[in-house]
Amino acid sequence: MSLRAGAAVGMAWLSSSTGLTVMINVAQTIVLARLLPTRDFGLMTMVWVVAGFAQMFADVGVSNAVIQRRDVTSKELSSVYWLNVLAASAIAFVVWLSAPLLAIYYREPDVAGLVPWVASTLVVMGLGQQFGMLMQRELLFRSLAIGDVLASLAGFVVAITSARLQAGAFALVFGGLAAATARTIWLGAIMWRTWHPVFHFRAADLRGFMRFGLFQIGDRMSNYVWSNADYILIGRFLGSSALGIYRLAYETVVRPLSSVNPILNTIAYPIFARHQHDDAKLRRGFIEMVRLMATIVCPLLAGLIVIAPVAVPIVFGSRWTAATVIIQILAPLGVLRSLLNTPVSVLLAKGLVNRVFYLNLSLAIVLPIGYWLVVDSGLRALAWTAVILLGAVMAVWWKPFCLDPLGLQWTTYLRAISSPLILSGVMATGVGALVFGTAHLHTMPLLRLVSLVISGGILYGALLWMFDREYLDTLRGYVPGRG
Repeated sequence: MSLRAGAAVGMAWLSSSTGLTVMINVAQTIVLARLLPTRDFGLMTMVWVVAGFAQMFADVGVSNAVIQRRDVTSKELSSVYWLNVLAASAIAFVVWLSAPLLAIYYREPDVAGLVPWVASTLVVMGLGQQFGMLMQRELLFRSLAIGDVLASLAGFVVAITSARLQAGAFALVFGGLAAATARTIWLGAIMWRTWHPVFHFRAADLRGFMRFGLFQIGDRMSNYVWSNADYILIGRFLGSSALGIYRLAYETVVRPLSSVNPILNTIAYPIFARHQHDDAKLRRGFIEMVRLMATIVCPLLAGLIVIAPVAVPIVFGSRWTAATVIIQILAPLGVLRSLLNTPVSVLLAKGLVNRVFYLNLSLAIVLPIGYWLVVDSGLRALAWTAVILLGAVMAVWWKPFCLDPLGLQWTTYLRAISSPLILSGVMATGVGALVFGTAHLHTMPLLRLVSLVISGGILYGALLWMFDREYLDTLRGYVPGRG
């Protein structure tokens, strides 16, 4: 099974569900941005930084091993499941105990009241974690897609309702808990007919998972540190309002990545795992994955740079205009992160989890130091530091981390991303000219924004048709029945 052929059905379901969840999540962010002050977003970010760190330990790092290993027995799966539940419960308890310390660190007493609710979300997620991994291993993308949409809808309804009832920052917490609960119920209900845990637990069943799991935990910890060090330092030194602005900007930039990358990894990882000993097939699949990611993410972020001054006041409201320049600075970071994430699924499939860990460990050392040195200079300096340091570390690590394990050359990799980068730059230049040319439409801001977005999409499509028509034909292979 090639990546293209095996991914066709999964792409159809997961891209559709992701499109729906993105629209739901964007709508939720827009509505909450108008109902809640920037401080509430900052408070929630402070709590989720800690919850995200705790979540890395909730499955003891063994969930991905369920997909990578092809010889797991039903009883071994039960042992892994109860390990997940026990670990999630223990971690949630530790998070709950940390509430007073968080309030002291951030100098925000209101943080303490949010923590118990976030801790309960960790337990709920632990109950459903393994069901989702088994669905992914068996390529049950339709059920995964439906579960994601149901979770987003549940989170949207609860968050907006809570905000309207003056719940403040608790609206964000309640929305996250509702989404986790809905997804866990759905996954459990679907998988229960195929597999469900029995009351069986043996430490010996876990031996084959623990080395993989330990490297996964180390990798997640490192990834978490460099991905959240900016949030931690901003919250401490610049305050909750500045953190709210930075978080909105960062989330806006990474949303294309967070939408596209999970689709590709969810589909690619189980398929790569089935062919983990066929390096030629893995190379072809990886290059296809890189090219597809770049083709989608690069134009979105290039366009965002030029339309941000128009879009931010319209979409989020005038009080968020300070986020505009941060969005523009961070946009290249979104491209770098999308490229950084693409090799993870193929390396995990080959069991090379240690390489992923070493790269993230390097980032976890370099980026926080850089953030700490510039945080007093403000959000712009910190955003520029994030882009420059991530690019520098990737430049040093990319060949030994990504290319050498697959037997790839730099020229092959650069060919895969060069066309999307160039065409996205040309498209952004054209849209930038339209931004200046439509300045007289400031009295009709929404019409102006819509026209700019549509024009950018048409222009990029035309550029693909003129200069990269062969790749457009390749993309048809991802349409079910044509791969």
